[in-house]
Amino acid sequence: MGKNRKERKERKKEETDNKRTNRVLLNRLFYLGLVIMAFVLYYNSLSNDYSFGDKPVQLIKTQHGFHPVIKDIPEIFNTPYSEQKGNFRAYRPLSRTLFAIEYQFTGNSKKIPQNSHVFNLLLYLLGVLLLFGLLKRLFGKYNPWFPFLIALFFLANPLHTAVVDNLRNRDILLAFIFGITAVRLFVRWIDKNENKSFYIGSFIYFLALWSHEQAINFLPVFPLVLYFFTDAKRKQVWTLFFSQTAVALFALFLPYLWLPAQQASLEFVENPLVENGGFFTVLGTAVVAMGWALKMLVFPYPLRFYYGYNMIETGTLDNSWMWVSLVVIIVLLWIAVKGFRKKDLLSFIILFFFLSFIGYSNLFMLMPGIVDERFLFVPSLAVSMLVTWLLFTIFRVENGGLKRMIGVWILSFFILLPYCGLTITRNKDWKTEKTIFDHDLPLLEKSAYVNNMYAAKRLEPIANAMKNDASPYKFILPVIQDVEKHTWKALDVDTTYIDAWVRLGYINAEFHGNQSLRRVKSFTDSGKKEELDKEKLKVTEYFTKADFYYNKALEYGPQDSAYIYYLKSEAGALQRLYDKQALDLMEAIKLEPTNRKYQARLIEAFMYGGRFPNALAAIERYRREFPDSDIPYINLGGYYYFKGDTTRAIVNYKIAIQKGTKPEVGKLLAKYYTEHGNIDSANYFLQKAYEASKTYDPEKY
Repeated sequence: MGKNRKERKERKKEETDNKRTNRVLLNRLFYLGLVIMAFVLYYNSLSNDYSFGDKPVQLIKTQHGFHPVIKDIPEIFNTPYSEQKGNFRAYRPLSRTLFAIEYQFTGNSKKIPQNSHVFNLLLYLLGVLLLFGLLKRLFGKYNPWFPFLIALFFLANPLHTAVVDNLRNRDILLAFIFGITAVRLFVRWIDKNENKSFYIGSFIYFLALWSHEQAINFLPVFPLVLYFFTDAKRKQVWTLFFSQTAVALFALFLPYLWLPAQQASLEFVENPLVENGGFFTVLGTAVVAMGWALKMLVFPYPLRFYYGYNMIETGTLDNSWMWVSLVVIIVLLWIAVKGFRKKDLLSFIILFFFLSFIGYSNLFMLMPGIVDERFLFVPSLAVSMLVTWLLFTIFRVENGGLKRMIGVWILSFFILLPYCGLTITRNKDWKTEKTIFDHDLPLLEKSAYVNNMYAAKRLEPIANAMKNDASPYKFILPVIQDVEKHTWKALDVDTTYIDAWVRLGYINAEFHGNQSLRRVKSFTDSGKKEELDKEKLKVTEYFTKADFYYNKALEYGPQDSAYIYYLKSEAGALQRLYDKQALDLMEAIKLEPTNRKYQARLIEAFMYGGRFPNALAAIERYRREFPDSDIPYINLGGYYYFKGDTTRAIVNYKIAIQKGTKPEVGKLLAKYYTEHGNIDSANYFLQKAYEASKTYDPEKY
């Protein structure tokens, strides 16, 4: 009898050991499967270049250049993440520090962006593996495939390409890694009654907030997880919430001890709530944003790299989508509240979605673009849990064995197949800035911001080319027309878009008008009177349009008036209407009296217009305000040279040389002394011209 009992006990122990061994082996296979799946899904992203918003100047810039190294880390911690129009928008030193460490070892590589994509994928994989570890703890009583499938669905979600493929979003990956780690430590605090885990978790959460400020969305998730998956007492749950609230406030406001105060810098085209932010409109827009998020989580198609005005409509009473979203939200919250006391898993999933997304809903803070796929990175975990829960519920896996799991596996395969296909395809869209624009632009017809930005980027490389004597106008005319088309699309959405009006003015003056003036000169030289008369009419037409567009920009953008008046003055200069140029420049200087460029151009306008007393007065004023500048002496040199006083002209040119000037001044003096047989002086000034060419900044003039 005793022998049989002993044999049964040994057999039971052996079975338990075998189960434990099998479970360990299965877990290892799960981890290996996630690693393999990550590389299968994102392997084709590793050859990607910089894409939208990824270029080094936008990633990070320090005094040592665009690719900083470890020695730049102190500067990183003393500067904001980005600056737009003088407004500081974020403090994310940890993601920037990681770039610095990366560049320390890869900065000499010819494949810097490709290396960065490898790092991004490794960070994503690390986040998924940490998530799987947490899920195993939270769903330890479930079938072992339950947490694995959640992690697998999360890994394959095509919405995540907006974070993994877009290098600038590395901060979101870091915040996720730290956030998940903090959750695990807080669970351990309860499980083991280990205060050390609580303090370490608080520090890790601080790091999450310094990776990306939107880690604030983890704040309500912490107590939610403790309530549903641990034996935490109510006091412990509230202790965690209030303590991490204190950590969040400390992390977010500490940088302002050494940084300028943050200012809102969103524009209307990024989020119309900046100008129409009444309580009910904001609340309605939050409902719209949540409805959009639910739709994208259930059906993540089509994917777009940006939204903004007017892709997503604000929550007004006539917005039918808002009412549909509101009904869905109310139903979901009713289900969540109903199952809250029972700690029902569906209740947790619904609450997890709302609590992890609400910070992105525009309810507490206006979001750039109103909505964004990257905002769904953490909330997408809710749909992964929901799908897995539905599969296990439908096939009643907990009440059955292998046969029921086969149904789960088959259905999971058919769910994952389109997910994987869309993810792999989307990686290709993110390959370069051009490819993402080429793919997404037809889907963004209603986005004023994107159409305007695309036009600006298309214009940038051809703007300098048009200034050359040998103009490539006829070759790049299709590009110019494409720029105009998308600029008008932006204005169709938002007629008050200042940048768009300015661009149209610039194109008509600097491109069409300037080219037409060149044709006028050509027809004049060749004696083609009929063509000349027609072209003069075109000149008038182009510059009249330019003036009209600039005036529209002035109407809508008084804050940019100085620069717009400057552009108007440049149009006047092209037409040799120097009095008009001077008047516009004086308006610009009234608004920005310390702008050197405007004052320098005013001197030239007076000089070319023959208003020499005004020019001399402007030169003297410039010399008083900017005593270190060479510009007054260049202009005085030109003035005296024109008057025939060569001696005084040379004296002023030499002063300009001493202060450091453009190479042409040295070349002019070298030519003068060569003509007068003074070879030593000629060689000296040629050397000065060469030195000046190394440091010459054309924007200064």
